[in-house]
Amino acid sequence: CDNWYDMVIQAWRAADILPVLTAGTGGPSCGSVSYPANSAVAFSSGATNASDVIAPFSGRGPSPCPIGQIEPEVVAPGVSIRSSMNDGGYYVWDSTALAAAHLAGTAALVLSAEPSLASNDVESIIEESALCINDPSCGGGPCPAPNNVYGWGRIDAYEAVSLTLTPT
Repeated sequence: CDNWYDMVIQAWRAADILPVLTAGTGGPSCGSVSYPANSAVAFSSGATNASDVIAPFSGRGPSPCPIGQIEPEVVAPGVSIRSSMNDGGYYVWDSTALAAAHLAGTAALVLSAEPSLASNDVESIIEESALCINDPSCGGGPCPAPNNVYGWGRIDAYEAVSLTLTPT
């Protein structure tokens, strides 16, 4: 376990900033989620394709930091994602970084629906509203419990915002 970046992530948490990180491209092996995403203080995303199947390259848990921690926390689209480039063109990419961008965008939508939410609350809402996908191959429980391939599941921005706007 390498914890050189944990102090930065903890400072973000203390400032109420949600630390969205990429699970990395070490898959398909179990325990392949990269640091700092496998840190106990990070919020990480793995990558799926359009059919909600985990990308072969997407990092998987469990985390060694601490041992057995579920990783990634969630997954998001990260295969065949069209994105703009600085040369004015558009390209199609496969990456857990693109999945993390979808996660950050979902967090922004949740915060736009309720700006007073703390970052931990945003994280909980995204996890609670995710579409649970069973995969026991790397450990973890069956739905609704998280597992080490899909975490709590594939994020659902509409459900996350809907859950935010629903009175409790």
